[in-house]
Amino acid sequence: AVAVAARCSKVVLNSGAKSENRLRELCPDLPDVAFIHYGNLVGESVKASAEAGLDEIVVGVMIGKLVKLAAGHLDTHSSGVVMSHDFLLEVGRESGLSERSLNAIKGLKLARTLWSLLDGDGCAQRFYDALVNRAYAVLQPLAGRSRLRIHLIPDS
Repeated sequence: AVAVAARCSKVVLNSGAKSENRLRELCPDLPDVAFIHYGNLVGESVKASAEAGLDEIVVGVMIGKLVKLAAGHLDTHSSGVVMSHDFLLEVGRESGLSERSLNAIKGLKLARTLWSLLDGDGCAQRFYDALVNRAYAVLQPLAGRSRLRIHLIPDS
């Protein structure tokens, strides 16, 4: 509501300070009110932004929330959603990850360790892109006429 009142045509939704700081580098000309924290409610935030009639919605997401979102979960809170190894293995196989990487995913405890587990796998970027594309497919119906962009924010 504040972004709309400030006549912003674009908002940047993010999960917190770390992702916001990265996104400010990508969108340096936007006012502070255009940067909105969604916490875990990314789906509701995209829908509300679209309903406000914004031209563009940029969603910044870190790998842990991306994995849950790509699997179809619009609320990414850890108490309600558990990372699915089967889902990650499916995306990994489709992306051409190595057997070493697929085996590492089987024992994965935290999604953020994907960065180090997949380091050196020539298909890692294809895997990350596939997750972003799946998340886009989940969020796009909520974005209405607004242009939707998703940025994966590295943990580093």
